[in-house]
Amino acid sequence: GTEEGKFTTPHAVAVDSEGRVLVADRENNRVQMFRRDGHFLGAWGDFYHPMQVWIDARGLVFVTDQIPRISLLSHDGRLIGRCRGAINGAHGLSGDAEGNLYLAELPPQEITKLELLAGWMGRQRWYAAKGSPPRLRKLWSWRLDDPAGQVGIETILVVDEAGLEALLSHSA
Repeated sequence: GTEEGKFTTPHAVAVDSEGRVLVADRENNRVQMFRRDGHFLGAWGDFYHPMQVWIDARGLVFVTDQIPRISLLSHDGRLIGRCRGAINGAHGLSGDAEGNLYLAELPPQEITKLELLAGWMGRQRWYAAKGSPPRLRKLWSWRLDDPAGQVGIETILVVDEAGLEALLSHSA
């Protein structure tokens, strides 16, 4: 059903550190929240067929949908950011203690790892501040969309302030 607390294709369930149960209600384009006893608490919208909900150790909520995109929300449902992290949409999503995300993609029938930029930079042979973890500060980011809606280019420009000299880097 479409009423509060009812579902049309519940697709994923996650429980946060406070015991709230979050359910991806795919065909109703929302994530609904409940107490463990089933009492309805509220719903978050602005998704297109949400498929997976995952909550990290900080309490941040990740939702995949069929746009395809990944939405990052605060504990109270405020949208923090969105990206297109998968080719055709992540049917499943999880993460690890380092902050990397793992996506189950259908198709191309594979698992994709989205790695945090700071962790990746620190392992590169060209990284100048060896022995120090990168300290990244975001300068600017933007997204160029494909007019056909197929692929976009996401770019983030950061400066690493860990070394003796600031290192400017970008990811596309």
